[in-house]
Amino acid sequence: MTPRRLLLAAPAALAAAAAGLLLPLGGPASAAPAAAGPIPPGCGALDVTDTQAVAANAEGASDVFVGRVVRLDRVRVHPGATSGTTTSPATRDLLYDVLVDVPVTGDLAADRRVDVVLVGVEGGEEPLRRSRRYLFFATDEGSVLRADGCDGYASGTSLDAATLEEIRTALTAEPETPDAVLSKPEGTDGPPDLGRVVAPGAAVSLIGILGLVLISRVGRHRG
Repeated sequence: MTPRRLLLAAPAALAAAAAGLLLPLGGPASAAPAAAGPIPPGCGALDVTDTQAVAANAEGASDVFVGRVVRLDRVRVHPGATSGTTTSPATRDLLYDVLVDVPVTGDLAADRRVDVVLVGVEGGEEPLRRSRRYLFFATDEGSVLRADGCDGYASGTSLDAATLEEIRTALTAEPETPDAVLSKPEGTDGPPDLGRVVAPGAAVSLIGILGLVLISRVGRHRG
């Protein structure tokens, strides 16, 4: 490419990046301005051996899986903005080619290649390293899996089969239903009074006896 073409290509790439376009790596996209500074502390730092923390982080995710990063495919740059005294930092959306290693929840199959986009990544460093294993918390959006740029991934190098099984059990367990509680009807502080129980039966018996006496007397008068 001639120097003149290089000069023309760079402004075009900068304009595309400023507009938030998804740009491939290796071409003009490499000239796109990146967000400055390191990845914020705490991003990707979830302790994957803490099953309860993993389960809490997985809320809202349709697919939780261990995957190995193949490469970073594309970068979308969102420039920062200032409104009054508030300044929002520049962020990036990073599209990774990932090989599914161990599915935990969702419909993904092992050894499948998927596109995972980390959304809203702050700082200029790459959060994921090629050939490294990560535990992803993603949402299926059809053509890509979307994950938060800070909480949507965690290092999976320390995950073993036993820990993965514990995570799978925690994420697929049925919610506990509260035990049924028998309550006493209002106004019944104790067992019913014996007189109340016997009274209705005694009344019926008395009516029957009176009826028999009346019939007997009528029969005598007729006789």
